[in-house]
Amino acid sequence: MKVSDLVSGDPKFIKLLSLKLDMESSTGNWRSLAAEFGIRKQKIEQFGLRGSGPTGALFSYMRTAEGLHDLTMEQLRSHFLEMERKDLVNLLDKRKFQG
Repeated sequence: MKVSDLVSGDPKFIKLLSLKLDMESSTGNWRSLAAEFGIRKQKIEQFGLRGSGPTGALFSYMRTAEGLHDLTMEQLRSHFLEMERKDLVNLLDKRKFQG
């Protein structure tokens, strides 16, 4: 499954991710995830200005961004592992088994 499918098909799941990524964390948040994807700092800062929340804005951007719209859930999981965000890995793993 692609991340872009998740964004358009399961907004509740994106809200769950947002609850964890919108908060400051010593292991990484939405800013560090965006940087992992190679998104320029100027663009990253724009996500923080959106009303839907920075994580929601990041995932909306990823739906159409060149090089990110084909990102798979497994690749996203790998990024979360690199960030040492086991809580997010667990969310993805639960989601995978639920459907």
